[in-house]
Amino acid sequence: MRLIYFKNGHKHTIASSNADVAINEIRNGNRTIVSITANKEIVLDKADVSYPWHINYKDMYFLNGYQSWTDTREYRLRERLRDIKKSPHSDFLQLFN
Repeated sequence: MRLIYFKNGHKHTIASSNADVAINEIRNGNRTIVSITANKEIVLDKADVSYPWHINYKDMYFLNGYQSWTDTREYRLRERLRDIKKSPHSDFLQLFN
């Protein structure tokens, strides 16, 4: 966990609780709940969490599923999505031409 905040005009970056901010992280299986409580007056700038991700080349991934009408299928990590002609932006513009 990384939290960036301002207090009295000064920028602070922390990875765990301090006198200004209490960070509580609860992990339950694949779900993580993070609560941040300000103990002093602060302005929150950014909060992010990074977890390691182990790549399994046998896993399958869904790609190009941004709308129900687009082609969607599972791909292996080594496959590529080729010939991408549709995008939400271009289809949206066609509605008004």
